[in-house]
Amino acid sequence: MGGLGIRSVVALNQALLGKWLWRFGHEVTHPWRRVISSKYGKGQGGWCTKVCRRTHGCGLWRSIHERWESFSKHLSFVAGEDTRIRFWHDKWIGDISLKDVYPELYVCSAVKDVYISKVLWIPKGGTVRVWNLRFYRAFED
Repeated sequence: MGGLGIRSVVALNQALLGKWLWRFGHEVTHPWRRVISSKYGKGQGGWCTKVCRRTHGCGLWRSIHERWESFSKHLSFVAGEDTRIRFWHDKWIGDISLKDVYPELYVCSAVKDVYISKVLWIPKGGTVRVWNLRFYRAFED
């Protein structure tokens, strides 16, 4: 009739680790986040830290960061804060990244880790936005 009421410890642990990853990406001004950022450095637009490779000290954040790859697969972004969204790698148009939708263009891209704000160009006095992507070769019609 419902068991003994004992939770799955593994599932609960995964949820709590995901909560810390979510908080790291959103609580930019909180002191705990600034301490972690200064110790490990910021990566991927400030959504997570760089890889933790230190062998000494507490491995708490290292354990949390190890879950980033599986956690980030379930994220999608809204292109409002375009200084933190990677053009090719993050899911910001639909449910799949642009590098997976257009692999041929991604291979030819000169800058593969570029943010949206770096490739979006607004001409002076204009209201139309233009994508300014750089490729290794010129494309013909």
